[in-house]
Amino acid sequence: MLIGAANALEVLDDASSPQGARRKGELRALALRGEGDAVIADLCAALNGVLELNEACDDDDHVKWAVALTLGSLGSPKLPRSSGEAVIVVLAESLMSSCGRPLSSTGRQARLASMAALADLQDDLPEELFEPAAPAIAGVLAGEASKATNADPGSEQARALAAFALGRLGASCVPFIPLLTAALDDSCMHVQLSAIGALASLGVRALPATGKLQSLSEDASCPPEVRGAASEVYGIIMNAE
Repeated sequence: MLIGAANALEVLDDASSPQGARRKGELRALALRGEGDAVIADLCAALNGVLELNEACDDDDHVKWAVALTLGSLGSPKLPRSSGEAVIVVLAESLMSSCGRPLSSTGRQARLASMAALADLQDDLPEELFEPAAPAIAGVLAGEASKATNADPGSEQARALAAFALGRLGASCVPFIPLLTAALDDSCMHVQLSAIGALASLGVRALPATGKLQSLSEDASCPPEVRGAASEVYGIIMNAE
């Protein structure tokens, strides 16, 4: 699986600085070493090194992207809990580092890869491990929805994944019900559907969102998929009360 990091790096342009070339070389070497806790720890350390420098340059975004792609491939029942915790923390910190600053094309790819990696890992790791990542995931949904780049497919995918991931956090998602409710007005249908699905997973706890769900189900300007999903989930929540 870790060979994916080497493959990801192969498709990147040549590093524009000696430091970038060194980081890419080190990451490629790590990926080629194979699987195991030590390699996972080194990959996390590689990304932590970039985050600690707090640099907003393409070289660092390339490394974030490649590491996120690799860590996202590690989801497996065989992944030890301690390694899973480390991977989740470092991916969440990578997401937080992308907040509040303009992102290059590679930076947007890195953010999307980190968000996708967290969502993929939810398939195989216990729900409670993701609680520390909840603010970072919510930050992707909240921060991206407030920007003028909403039409960017990468931004839409990141928001949809964030809403989807929040819905799988169980009780940890409850503080973000207002955010998911606001996402029902997103300009992207896929984000709306992800938010509706997340609210459905919360059952009666999502009662504060029922007013918006009902109005969405009756809004003729909405796509039929959104109206139908909103109507169904409205019923689920009201019947669960």
